[in-house]
Amino acid sequence: VFSSAEKEYLNKMIASIEDSSSVQIAAVMLSSIGKEKPKAFTSELFQKWKIGQSDKDNGMLILTLMDQRRTEFEPGYGLEPILSDVICNQIGRQKLVPYFKKKQFGTGMIKAVAAAVGVVAVQVAEGLA
Repeated sequence: VFSSAEKEYLNKMIASIEDSSSVQIAAVMLSSIGKEKPKAFTSELFQKWKIGQSDKDNGMLILTLMDQRRTEFEPGYGLEPILSDVICNQIGRQKLVPYFKKKQFGTGMIKAVAAAVGVVAVQVAEGLA
C-alpha cells in the first residue's frame, strides 16, 4: 500500500522520535485479519512485537485494516497519558480519514504518524516524556 518513498519517510520519522525520546512507533496496514476482532488483534500484535522499551512501556502501534476500513491505535501504558484515546481518535479523524477517503493511504498514515510524533516531541521538550 505504501510507496517506497512513503516507507522511507515513515521509517525516518519513526527513527527520529525513537532517537530523541526512546518512544517506538510501528505503522502497519493489512488487507485483512479474517474474522479476528481488530482491537484484540492489535493488542496481541503490539505484545508480540514488543513495541517500546519494556521498562517504560512507551510503544505505539497504529494498525489499519483495509477490508474493515478501520484503524486501531494501541499505545503502551507509558504513552497513554500522552497519546490518550481522545488524542488518538482526533489523529484518526483529522489525519487518516480525509486521506483514506481519497485512497491516499500512505499520505494518511504519514500524517497520522507525524501527528503522534509531534505530540510526543512536545512532551519531550517539556520534559514530560
